[in-house]
Amino acid sequence: MACTNLRCESPLTSDQILQVDISLDNIAINSGISNIGLFLTDDAGLVDSSDPASGGYLTTDNRVKRVGSIEDITKHWDTNSETYEKLVKGLQATKSIGVLKVGYVDPAETMLDGVIEIQKCDTNWFALNHLYTRTSGTDWGDGLEVQPVAEYLMALGKMIFTDSRDVESLQSNDVTSIKYKLYASDIAFAVVDFQKSYCKTEIIGGVEVSDDAWNDTGIITMQQRASINHDISDSAKTTKFSNDYPSTRSSNYTIDEITNLTSYSKGTGLISGGNGSANTYANVASFGSIYMEGLTVTGQWIDRIHQNIFVKYRIIDRIANAMKQKLPYTEEGASIVDNAINRVAIQMQTSGIISTDPLDAEDNDGKSYSIVRNSVNLATDEQRSNRILPPYTFCYLPAGAIHSGAVSISNC
Repeated sequence: MACTNLRCESPLTSDQILQVDISLDNIAINSGISNIGLFLTDDAGLVDSSDPASGGYLTTDNRVKRVGSIEDITKHWDTNSETYEKLVKGLQATKSIGVLKVGYVDPAETMLDGVIEIQKCDTNWFALNHLYTRTSGTDWGDGLEVQPVAEYLMALGKMIFTDSRDVESLQSNDVTSIKYKLYASDIAFAVVDFQKSYCKTEIIGGVEVSDDAWNDTGIITMQQRASINHDISDSAKTTKFSNDYPSTRSSNYTIDEITNLTSYSKGTGLISGGNGSANTYANVASFGSIYMEGLTVTGQWIDRIHQNIFVKYRIIDRIANAMKQKLPYTEEGASIVDNAINRVAIQMQTSGIISTDPLDAEDNDGKSYSIVRNSVNLATDEQRSNRILPPYTFCYLPAGAIHSGAVSISNC
């Protein structure tokens, strides 16, 4: 059957699955893209942070490094720098199979130019978080440089987790915050984390100094997603309700503030006509400190976007492995590709990404997913001569999650 049921969301088309550069030497890396986050900085660090003459740890010729340990971060960055602080937060949030990388943008480059250069040398990451303030003192977080990067990443199927300090996003008439700008540009893969500032007092040079401090949480949210092992049973976690934000102060909000910030209402869900959705680590009655609401700026669930990225690359992985053997251009050969996709679907039901409820009980044999392609016998001469299968469509009913509901209580 054609995938026309309204419950069937986020189809992964042939452009996303088959029309890709599948090389047998990078299959394993591609399969793990959804477990790799990238932190962007223009602070090159030092080969040895104790030796100012040791030279830059990151350069335009060596832009990306894997972050291995806190000792490794301490070796290369000043412990008072924002890069050090963010990398430590990210590494603390990275568990299981998650990977954290650090990528370098030269201070003379725009954020977009630097990301494009990074993408040329390393494509293996699913999302990006970044410094809030460049080493020059200007803010990346103000959105002027973030927006074109978010648009670029969206076209690549990658996410951006950006931190916001825009208090305007707490207002119902907000049209200036980075949240609103990304929402107005319809960048569904963009996530904004906002935290209120707090007064921090410390002794500097024997003098007590008080200033506003910020708990940026974007790198934690990104690495929590990166650390999910979707290959094991019941591993599909929702982003909302997470309380694992180490060394982070939760913020207090009025009902109006949290509603304006998230464009989400506990009673009715996503608010039509809102100004985009941001997230926060908030102090909530009955729950304590939790992350809410777990939405991208356009109101998509973060976990749904991340799971779609994982499913896409897992299908690429399985098809590429099937192609290691010679597949004849016949129905028998195409059925091997069918089976590769079907095995992914069954595995994703076990992990909790794909529902076990039927997509359409009458027309789809009770399955929660649909794999559709034309017969190989209907392939065009051009498709056959170029050894390209007719297009596939794979769609599935997400398992989703329950976040709220109403219970009526009465005496019987």
